[in-house]
Amino acid sequence: MSIQRKTIREISDIAIAFIADKKTCVITQYETYGITYKFTRYGLADFPYVLELLDYGSSGSMLTMYRGTTPGQNDKRALFKSILINKNKDISKNIFEMRNLLEMARLRANNTICTADNSKLLGEKLQELTQNSR
Repeated sequence: MSIQRKTIREISDIAIAFIADKKTCVITQYETYGITYKFTRYGLADFPYVLELLDYGSSGSMLTMYRGTTPGQNDKRALFKSILINKNKDISKNIFEMRNLLEMARLRANNTICTADNSKLLGEKLQELTQNSR
């Protein structure tokens, strides 16, 4: 299984389910280049699933999902990656969707959005994602 490049629209359902899941742990890291929101969900499999949203400000952003607790950038643990560079006009239609996900992640990190148990939805979306990647 290799890393799939996806548009934000293609993966927004699973990203929203992760962000709004009450069993997902949220960690916010402030770096010199921007902010990272890391959502870790245990209990869906023998390993945790992690969704990372990186906000580089006006330069762009990145959304990555992987299995395990360490990034799988060059191995088989990464399920998908979507990179948004604001200067690239080909993917400018995804800027709005990514900004919405980043705002939702910020609100979730501040505990200002309602959460729910999305275990069933996450299980279905992850199964669909892994079946399509084979």
